[in-house]
Amino acid sequence: MKREIIESIGAYIMANVAAVKFTGIWNRQVEFIADETPFEMPSAFIELMPIGWATKIKLGSSESMSTKKRLTTLLKFNVHVVTSETDINDLSNLDISDDVGSALHGAHIPELGNTEIRWISTTPNHDHSEIMDSVESFEMELIMTG
Repeated sequence: MKREIIESIGAYIMANVAAVKFTGIWNRQVEFIADETPFEMPSAFIELMPIGWATKIKLGSSESMSTKKRLTTLLKFNVHVVTSETDINDLSNLDISDDVGSALHGAHIPELGNTEIRWISTTPNHDHSEIMDSVESFEMELIMTG
């Protein structure tokens, strides 16, 4: 399930943000950039926040007597947009994180139940000497039926 969420979001970003060259799961890549396997930039790394599941039960009609259980959550996730910083005065790299945010905000990804994604915050991080990292935060209602 978590794999499908990350893969679906990554595929959506790759299909809708031309500047992004690589997507993957967030594993603090920018903190240990010298030790990391090289990745092509600009990149978008997906980080899932803690998931709190709730069970909802929908009773069927008296004729069918079917009962459907659904797991629901307000799924929160971050997308770390990592770009190379070639010139400290060149702010065009900031546009890439805006493009990721704009592409995902209001999006409906069928593999994730087709509910609307909401862009809720941006946290720029310029603590690195050779790269820029912007954390774009999102939320969406996720419903799993079974």
